[in-house]
Amino acid sequence: MACSVVLACSATTDASRDLGPVPDGSLMTDATGYVARTVAGTRPPLQEYRFTVVTRFENRSAAPVFLARCFPNSPEPIYGIVAADGSATESAYDPIWACVGHNNQFQILPGAVRVDTFLVRGPNAFDEIKQQALGVTAGVFRLTLFVASVPGDGAPAAPGSLGISNAFVVRTSGSSAP
Repeated sequence: MACSVVLACSATTDASRDLGPVPDGSLMTDATGYVARTVAGTRPPLQEYRFTVVTRFENRSAAPVFLARCFPNSPEPIYGIVAADGSATESAYDPIWACVGHNNQFQILPGAVRVDTFLVRGPNAFDEIKQQALGVTAGVFRLTLFVASVPGDGAPAAPGSLGISNAFVVRTSGSSAP
């Protein structure tokens, strides 16, 4: 119950432009609609946006699972932001990770829940020649986590879709965010 209250209150959403209630699943976001605000001091063609997503990951399997993290002491799991329809459309919010090898993934026991807050920023890649950002900043996306069934760097992904969130809409706003 406490988790539900936290999740319901922490999103920056535009309720009239979401996808309705968050569907039940192993990985859920706190809302189905977000407004990505302009990062202060940025402007076209290198305009940046950001928004916050709170996730709730529940291990609904009968065995422990492991969430990848960038460094052995990183406080949050590695995540991705992808197009919800599975198309080749590139998300401007998909982070570029430069991580080290280690064997200190987050272990999530059966039935356990982990809540993370991600400050999502983008675009994360730019075409210097064309002077334009790569990827789309508005659309329907999903957040992904790398979930493995065994610990260790290079472990195979757990079967199923444990690490794929519900779909959510992102719209951009010209308001500045610090």
